[in-house]
Amino acid sequence: MQQPTQLPAIEQVAAMVALAIERGPLFEEVRAGRERLETLSHRLLEVQEAERQHIARELHDEIGQALTALNGASILRSRPALIASCRRP
Repeated sequence: MQQPTQLPAIEQVAAMVALAIERGPLFEEVRAGRERLETLSHRLLEVQEAERQHIARELHDEIGQALTALNGASILRSRPALIASCRRP
């Protein structure tokens, strides 16, 4: 049989257990939210990296084309006879 002095301690433990049971779904919801956040963060980094690579390729191609055009113009300026031979009569 229980002694009267143990009753408050038992009630306190029961209240804590009830609270833990009540909050269990909330903890699960928080855990699932953190997992989702981690997944989304990882995906965001992947998308950002893909965009960086895409921009780098675009810049590389555009700069390469500009340099080729400048080189061609430089060659034509240095050879006036070549320009004259390309003109239509």
